[in-house]
Amino acid sequence: MTAVAVVGAQIPFVLQGQAQLHAIQTEAVGAALAGDIAVSDEAGLTRLVRQAGLDSAALLDASGEPIAQVGEPLPELLASCPSSSPAGVTMALGSLERDGALHHGSCTRTAGGHTVVAVRSARGWRSSGRNRQMLFFALIFGALAGGVVAGTVRKLLEPLDEMKDAARRLAMGEKVAMPRGSSPELSALAEALDELGDALRARDDDIELRLEIVRELGAVVAHEVRNPLQSITMLSDIAAHSDDPEERARVLRDIQAELGGIEQVIHRLVAADGELHLILREQRVGDIARRVLRILAPAATSAGVELRMTRTEPVRALIDGPLVRRAIENLVHNAVAVLDEQGGKRVDISIEDVDCACLVTIDDDGPGVPEASREKIFEPGWTARHGGTGLGLALARKVAEAHGGTLTAHSSPLGGARFELRLPSSA
Repeated sequence: MTAVAVVGAQIPFVLQGQAQLHAIQTEAVGAALAGDIAVSDEAGLTRLVRQAGLDSAALLDASGEPIAQVGEPLPELLASCPSSSPAGVTMALGSLERDGALHHGSCTRTAGGHTVVAVRSARGWRSSGRNRQMLFFALIFGALAGGVVAGTVRKLLEPLDEMKDAARRLAMGEKVAMPRGSSPELSALAEALDELGDALRARDDDIELRLEIVRELGAVVAHEVRNPLQSITMLSDIAAHSDDPEERARVLRDIQAELGGIEQVIHRLVAADGELHLILREQRVGDIARRVLRILAPAATSAGVELRMTRTEPVRALIDGPLVRRAIENLVHNAVAVLDEQGGKRVDISIEDVDCACLVTIDDDGPGVPEASREKIFEPGWTARHGGTGLGLALARKVAEAHGGTLTAHSSPLGGARFELRLPSSA
């Protein structure tokens, strides 16, 4: 009789446990669908079943007809989702006892007009008639052992409350570790929720990485547009005030070429997500350097800086012309900007063939680069110049390395900085 009393005293708490398991299932399904799990076909439905710890699930169309299902949900549960339920809200459907198991149902109406019906089954529950008999005995004998059993069962149910709270926080984007219960069923549910949490965190990390790539690419594109636009502005002013038709025509051709160069460089950066895709052609590097000096001459004159081509050997290299031009332009533009800000009046450029390589040297008579900073200046975002972006030198080195070359900083015989851009020659 004492054993019957103990069993009878457990019935209210068993029923409480059923209700809490049902609530946890509803929270888990809601967290999964609020995360990165899109249910539009059998694959998405299978992923939902695994990560939310379900036994079966079905995807219904707007008329209630099954589109896909995993396992065998009970027809009564499939038909019980309210047609007026709001999209994105997971609702409990109640429980249905069949074949020695208690089946908990919940449903969610998706934004696309479909309905997801999720089912979790608790095995080993007795029939409702048997429960009523046990409840009858509990009313008679439960007082004998109810106090002791109540404390024990409440302690066993504590993990359910913790898991319910953890599932709610998981749906809000928090990083949580699911508590483990003593029963295999609770442990399986905790593992499923942990897998769901890992999937959500991986999704968030991937989104953050993609945003960082977009931010970096946006900064690069802005830099590669800003410098040429400054040159185009000055060339436009020259064309507007020149009385020589030939000079105006030459300046307009330079403007058109500069715009075309911007388009090519930006297209390659954007198309390759910031990576450089080279289009190689054999060219004279000296011709590219002379064009850079002609384009930057107005800006240099405005800053009181003299640009000179001191040596030009007819070195040919297999290069991507627009990218190499942009690298040389960034180096010369950086030198002019430093001299304008910190003092100096001369920038010399030379092109020569050294050890089967094309060596482009840019010297200036400015303050130079301290030896301790000669590698830092090539790091993206690092700059010692007021108003600098810290991208010009980094992009120039990236172009050099993409060609299998190098870009290094040294002391110049003029007293300032020397930059050496080395590219493999085609000789």
